[in-house]
Amino acid sequence: MTIDLNPYLAAKAISSCIDIRKLCIMNPLDELARLRGQILAPAPTPVTVSMVEVETMIDMAIREARKDWMRETELLLSNFQPDNSLRSSVTDLQYQVKELQTQLTKPIDQSIGIPPVEEITKIRIQFWDNKANPPPVEYDRRGKPKRRTIPNHLLQLTIWTCHKSHMWKYAKGTCGQKYIPVYQPNTAYTRKRIGTKLDYLGVNESAQYVGCLTASKYGGGQFPDQAAVMSGTNHLWLNVRGDALDCGMPSTRKDDYKGNAPVFTWYYPDKNG
Repeated sequence: MTIDLNPYLAAKAISSCIDIRKLCIMNPLDELARLRGQILAPAPTPVTVSMVEVETMIDMAIREARKDWMRETELLLSNFQPDNSLRSSVTDLQYQVKELQTQLTKPIDQSIGIPPVEEITKIRIQFWDNKANPPPVEYDRRGKPKRRTIPNHLLQLTIWTCHKSHMWKYAKGTCGQKYIPVYQPNTAYTRKRIGTKLDYLGVNESAQYVGCLTASKYGGGQFPDQAAVMSGTNHLWLNVRGDALDCGMPSTRKDDYKGNAPVFTWYYPDKNG
């Protein structure tokens, strides 16, 4: 049996990869119409979205990003270890600045100076080497160590103005304890601290230490008219408002001293006076 196949349809079937056996059993005109319909069919309509749908998708993306950020933040906070050292340092600095402002604005009380020579019954002068034997650490009201710098070499004066028979009642004197930081003369370090205030003493290279009375053992207000000069042989002179007090040679601490003790001790007018 021979089928008369339209040559055009046969070529079209080959180009479209259509099974030739299907063309043999179907109406050639129907198949041609179907293929033509596929060719002339309109393109599919693209998917479109409204503005509301776009805003909804943006909000969902923002919410997801916010959730991710919150999860990362919570993870960082859970692993965070607070460090209070910086806060403590700032608090200490604020407290120190407040103390310095108080010292700068507080007027110097002249009563903290050495009393007139004619009123003095006895003076005990002790030389402390705070560089070799640092004093005990002092603490503030919060229980923290005070960051104060005490002079390396310091004269501590204990003065009595009462009658000799009553001196035993006042272990620290009747005028409170006075302090004279002393420095090696004619050095930049000394000039920085006392300037030219003590040039009137005429100290030369033979002197070992020189200094003037201060408001406290940490420094503060200075009293250049109340000064001390220590020679190379440890001979001590005090200058109190123009009056020169010869304190002589010192007694030294014992070799078996315990704890911190003064290196030298002088008395004026004398130890038994």
